[in-house]
Amino acid sequence: MIKNIKEKIKRYKESENISERLIYNFLNTLRMPYLLLTNSRLRVELFEKWKNNNNHHQISTFTGNNRYPLLFKECTQYLQKIEKPQIISFGCSTGEEVRTLGEYIPAAIIYGIDINKWCIKQCKKHNSSTSHYFYHRTSKEFETVQNVDAIFCMAVFQRTDDRLPNKKHNTKLFTFKAFEEEILLLDRKLNKNGLLIIDFSDFNFMDTVVAKNYVPLNFENNQILRKFPLFDRNNHKVSEEKFLYRVFVKQEK
Repeated sequence: MIKNIKEKIKRYKESENISERLIYNFLNTLRMPYLLLTNSRLRVELFEKWKNNNNHHQISTFTGNNRYPLLFKECTQYLQKIEKPQIISFGCSTGEEVRTLGEYIPAAIIYGIDINKWCIKQCKKHNSSTSHYFYHRTSKEFETVQNVDAIFCMAVFQRTDDRLPNKKHNTKLFTFKAFEEEILLLDRKLNKNGLLIIDFSDFNFMDTVVAKNYVPLNFENNQILRKFPLFDRNNHKVSEEKFLYRVFVKQEK
């Protein structure tokens, strides 16, 4: 019933009846205040966007279970010789990726890391595993995490605002400098022969200073066409689509 009412109101938007259009416009103005009152996730996202708009990566807290089955499968196979691998889910949002990785690799110790305090609270609230830990990005606990065997950065190093049709040919929202600083931090935590997995990024990992120490993991469909703007070291848009590798192996120096 409620669904039918919503569909009916939506049709008022293009109605020839002025009263119906007025009803739609009035209810639409109430929509955002209503969502802010009832949707804690939306409130948090808007607050984070306001507080950390510049040089901050992904604002959205959207996530899901088993979003990257091919990558999870290939990385599981690569890590199978390690008895108890340590894994970081960087930008873990509300924890679905951590739980998914735990299903693929039950013996793994997994650290979920996020800049959003609300997300970390949700992760801890719903966590039932003694081998899964959730830390804020700036916490002392995350500082002490070292010697990990794989780091997943899935749809983290991006600002979807930069994909709007009217967006100019450079980015000031999330810069290459900020991207590279995060990569350098993660690189220091990763073991030799460890995996660094990056997908849906505004920048090419191969442009970073540490890329020379990595090689793409050899498996079918590691390199894939991503159809979104890509920016260079100077934050200039260089393409609207590009083939990018997603899984890299850290080499012995």
